[in-house]
Amino acid sequence: MRSLGAVLALLMVGAIVGAQEAAPVDPGRQAFEAGVAAYNAGNFDEAKAKFVAALDTYQGDATVLTWLGTACYSLRQWDEAIDYLTQATQAKPDYAVAFNNLGNAYLEKGGSLLKEDATAAEGRDVVGKAIAAYTKAIALDANYFYPVYNLALGYTAVRDWNLAWKYFTQATKLKADDPDVWRSFGRALKQAGELDKAMDKYKEAARLDPKCLECAVQLGWIYSKQARWPEAEGAYRGAVALDPENFDAQLGLGIALYSQQKPGDALPPLQKASELKPDSFEALYNLGLAQDGVGNPRAPRLLTARLRR
Repeated sequence: MRSLGAVLALLMVGAIVGAQEAAPVDPGRQAFEAGVAAYNAGNFDEAKAKFVAALDTYQGDATVLTWLGTACYSLRQWDEAIDYLTQATQAKPDYAVAFNNLGNAYLEKGGSLLKEDATAAEGRDVVGKAIAAYTKAIALDANYFYPVYNLALGYTAVRDWNLAWKYFTQATKLKADDPDVWRSFGRALKQAGELDKAMDKYKEAARLDPKCLECAVQLGWIYSKQARWPEAEGAYRGAVALDPENFDAQLGLGIALYSQQKPGDALPPLQKASELKPDSFEALYNLGLAQDGVGNPRAPRLLTARLRR
């Protein structure tokens, strides 16, 4: 069985030592390199076809199988991805990348199954296989960031919060400057109802990425849940500045302003929210409250009190 890695290494040496001699044509290597180029360009169907062609020459090669499985993953072909990536881990049991990518395929498949009550039990089993794959990758390379981060996501999917927090914390230490890690940590904490802790993570994500729309919207939501209306207003104003077409940002800003007895100021964002989602009862209802409040100075306080119950 030919090894792509070995051939690539030999060709690299040949390019240095015997540069005057043309390297032999290797259809498998050409197909593999074309597949990598297509994958990096986002042409996943073409990449998959090229990697399949490369397997004709490099049957059972872990590198080709990993790229092929990853292309299938990008095409959302979970079962094929799992098959090829499992073959890659069998061909090279110490290949941490293959185990991480195998975990990704299991996690995506399992996550979709968890969304339906009828398939939730199966989903937990599949996510369990993702967790096992990530754990193996970490055992092979303890400083490999991606399986640590993905393991946190896996435990979040099955709501094992203590282990999710453990691996999110570890991920933030391995890659402290990655806003995606902090944002995902905040999202999971919010899902678990840990709003103060979620706020801290979203703030860090926003510091690292000032253009993080999700961070601004979620901070506004958390402040609103805590009835901290001036802070909610500030967060939602930041979100509107990032994306004036964001429904949640406009609606949240309008509610925050109305809740501070500013019905006139609340009208423009609530009107915008109702235009963005004309069928939203929440937007139309709050717009009506603000319109009533403009004509009745006592209305905002009374109606807001009713909303809080």
